[in-house]
Amino acid sequence: MNYRQVIKYLNSLERFGIQLGLERITRLLELLGNPHQDLRCIHVAGTNGKGSTTTFIGEILKKAGFKVGVYTSPHFVSFTERITINGLPIPEAEVAKIISERILPVIKILPSHPTYFEIATAVAFLYFAQEKVDFAVLEVGLGGRLDATNVIIPLVSVITSIGLEHQDVLGETIEEIAFEKAGIIKQGVSVVTSASQPEVLKVIKKMAKHQGAKLYQVGQDIKFVIKQFPANPNSNYQFSVKGILKEYNGLRTSLLGYHQIINATTAICVIEVLQKYHEVKITTQAIKKGLLQARIRGRLELTKKSPFVLLDGAHNPASAAVLRKALEDYFSRMRLILVVGILQDKDVRGIVKELFQGNKNLALVIITQPKINRSLDPKKIYAEISKYTNKIHILPTVAEGIKYAEAIAGYRDLICITGSLYTVAEAIMEERNRGRLVKKTINLHFISS
Repeated sequence: MNYRQVIKYLNSLERFGIQLGLERITRLLELLGNPHQDLRCIHVAGTNGKGSTTTFIGEILKKAGFKVGVYTSPHFVSFTERITINGLPIPEAEVAKIISERILPVIKILPSHPTYFEIATAVAFLYFAQEKVDFAVLEVGLGGRLDATNVIIPLVSVITSIGLEHQDVLGETIEEIAFEKAGIIKQGVSVVTSASQPEVLKVIKKMAKHQGAKLYQVGQDIKFVIKQFPANPNSNYQFSVKGILKEYNGLRTSLLGYHQIINATTAICVIEVLQKYHEVKITTQAIKKGLLQARIRGRLELTKKSPFVLLDGAHNPASAAVLRKALEDYFSRMRLILVVGILQDKDVRGIVKELFQGNKNLALVIITQPKINRSLDPKKIYAEISKYTNKIHILPTVAEGIKYAEAIAGYRDLICITGSLYTVAEAIMEERNRGRLVKKTINLHFISS
């Protein structure tokens, strides 16, 4: 099978939906020779911030001279985005080879068919083991306790902020969801968390104590202080961090947003745990360069100027609040045009409230619908947004929404495309199809200076 054929096969597995559990992935990996057991892993769970934290950790380790595999999800354009080594995606030919020659033959032996995510996880383990990476940084797909990535015994476990999500699968309450996330904590393995809610921390502390795992909390064991605030999109926060080993001054990230300071601080704590307990040598310079040069798509990603275009896959109230703060921090003097598409299983009321309540810069909202079966009817989004503004326009596709936004936007206006990672993915595809894709996020002035 070639790459296109294996991707078609993987997409066909979406019919199985979400099936949490470790039985299938465990048996699949056994038949593949347990490649994950040869890897030195860092495991990252959470509701918000886990992708950015994973990226920061991977980039710091890379700058320290290590060969680093990073596994994230979902992807925006190509499956190969999920599995990278030192920032380079797995080759398409390698995906095809691993699935057709290694995975498909053993699937026939399994009593039940693995899911899309389980096969993707197996591909990552096989590729990282084959390429002999020094470290593998793995982002949890969903939850933690029963996620396919949770077959590993990591060097350190990481739990970022936790909020209500996938309640039909993970539990109705924040405590139940926290329990699922804390399921990645292993016996004697140190844990770093940036979670702050008392009820969440109570669950994490209880699990860490039960597992005999040393717990480090951002805000308590490791702290940051903001030294400089951003004034516009061409500047960013400057901050210092007092870690468990030393203090770091003059820190910046290339990623926009106050929340990235928390994610960066979390990543620094993880690096310090590796230094303290696993004798990994990493310089302060590597930490600074890693934070500054880390890139992640679709999270407060500025892709264009004149007008400004910002992509952010905010898909729950907490991430919508993060986006709203960033809009106020960096773009407060600009007219705002929002292009919004949300999925059915998301808290549309909560997302809309965070984005629109008291928003004085709003020029227009364009409601649209990404091309996925789970996308929410624009009329239902309209019912919520109309509580806050009457400046609303509905268009059937993301591409049409973007085209209309660009047609009415002024030179100094901001177009923000948000509501779902799927909406953002279609925006990225639209840019690529129109031949205007900026492969690298626009360099902010302080990065190139």
